[in-house]
Amino acid sequence: MKVLNEISRGGFGRVERVKLGEATIAARKVFDPVPDILAAADIPKLKKRFQREVQVQSLLSSDYFMKVLDFDLETETPWFIMPLADRNFWQEIQEARSGETIPLSALSDILNALEELHFLGYVHRDLKPQNILFHQQRWKISDFGLVLPVTNATTKLTSVDSSWGTAHYCAPEQVKDFRNATPSVDIYAFGCILHDLFVGSPRVPYQRYTSHGPIGMIIEKCTEFDPKKRFKNISALRGALLKILSEPQNLTPSPSATEWVEKLQDLSDWNSEVLESFARFIKTTQDESDLWVVCQAIDEDVLKKLNSIDEELWQVIAIAYCDWATGSFGFDYCDVIIGRLEVIFKLGNLDSKSSAALASAILGWSHNRWFVMEQVMRILNSNLNDLTAQRIAIEIQVEGLQDKFIACAKVINRSIDNYHPQIAEVLIEYERDRRSGC
Repeated sequence: MKVLNEISRGGFGRVERVKLGEATIAARKVFDPVPDILAAADIPKLKKRFQREVQVQSLLSSDYFMKVLDFDLETETPWFIMPLADRNFWQEIQEARSGETIPLSALSDILNALEELHFLGYVHRDLKPQNILFHQQRWKISDFGLVLPVTNATTKLTSVDSSWGTAHYCAPEQVKDFRNATPSVDIYAFGCILHDLFVGSPRVPYQRYTSHGPIGMIIEKCTEFDPKKRFKNISALRGALLKILSEPQNLTPSPSATEWVEKLQDLSDWNSEVLESFARFIKTTQDESDLWVVCQAIDEDVLKKLNSIDEELWQVIAIAYCDWATGSFGFDYCDVIIGRLEVIFKLGNLDSKSSAALASAILGWSHNRWFVMEQVMRILNSNLNDLTAQRIAIEIQVEGLQDKFIACAKVINRSIDNYHPQIAEVLIEYERDRRSGC
């Protein structure tokens, strides 16, 4: 390994560009605190934090997080190697602001990575543009020196001996109580990143921020001083953000559709009669503007609440949503739709489960969206109920969708065998027949 030059330096270490073997260029992060920190900090604990960073990052999916290629944690100055990124998100922000563009795919990738991290029970605690890197055509999160489980049960690192993040992206409560920070601090940091992107002016740390236009409401809710007032999870944030940024131009919804959207904001007075009227509307309307404004208002919480009113009528609405979900959308809005299809799959009967499964595969295939394909593989794995798998396998054959389900696996480098055996059998037979010319 040959060190070529230093890329950057922080208080706790440096990042170097290195050459591995004859041709591979990579990035090496070295534990190397600056003199001021060496004099004031507990170095063994800082070194332990660095070691933990390497261990956590090496075990996370390289689809969402920078991969660890090699490491040495026993040397006096521990280090690890990861791929050399093309650029970081701060550079992307500067390019976007100068060109007046919105990096939708980047924002989606960041949210998907955060959702995966939170799903595993971790909080990043130091999310900022410099820690978000572009590699292999995806934006991935790095720098896990402050990542901890929400319960903080596996570490004794504290804010006193390990710092607590970067001030301009740090939630107010994180400074006061680092040990008990929740996923909400990452949502706060994401709101700060949105402010960088859409506003660009300097920020006083630990405040609630805003912006002109609809995006201002998103930034405000992300950065509420009270964590309980922020978006409750990444899914809710994604839905609100991409609704604003991905909404088609020139929508002309009818008064009836607009009225239903308003009613969906408050379901407290809904009963079976109201639900029946809504089911009739969404099942029969053919207007694209009406379907868009109504279906985007049917988020995960709405689906769950409507299901609790009348499960039979809910199935009608769920299947209508699945039909709509097979249409054409902005690339990134697919990530919102798949979350709602997953709720339908979880709550539905065999009819709506199979509709949701087929719609998910069509959505992933038609938009070539790897995040959607990942979810298709996740919900249709070997843990799936045998009866549900059998029904979906039948529907795949009847609708002639074998190639879509095969593509969902192959595009993300998964084996067809990762599907439930009954689904995999149908796809394997299809490939066999295609090769033999049947």
